[in-house]
Amino acid sequence: MKPKIDHIHVTVGDIKRAEAFYDQLLQILGFDLSLKEHDTVPEHEYQIVECPGVMRNTVL
Repeated sequence: MKPKIDHIHVTVGDIKRAEAFYDQLLQILGFDLSLKEHDTVPEHEYQIVECPGVMRNTVL
């Protein structure tokens, strides 16, 4: 079986700064950032940025 990343959950204090960092990292790893989505859970003051684990032609 070929290894794959299924799910990563990271909690951060500054989502905009973290998103800029992880956008760069995920691009290097081959993730397709055009699939990235944003959501919020207002009752918990929780923001979500999802990037589905679709990797482009990357060998780990």
